[in-house]
Amino acid sequence: MLPKGAERFIGRIDEEIFVNFEIEGRYGIKCSPHYAMGMVMIIDVGDVDDASPLPDAVPKRTRERMSKILMSGE
Repeated sequence: MLPKGAERFIGRIDEEIFVNFEIEGRYGIKCSPHYAMGMVMIIDVGDVDDASPLPDAVPKRTRERMSKILMSGE
């Protein structure tokens, strides 16, 4: 889940990474080993359209978690 033109980034387990978000939009971040269990977060950079849809391929538990994040503004 990346804004158009944004580059994907990956960190390894226990690796500290720093990312500069230069493109406005909504970034969906996942923990690959725990993605299906809902270990995700969303980072909004700049002005974001609140109607941004979740990708179709998101697992059910993850979709529930992301929807909760978006509704509560966590």
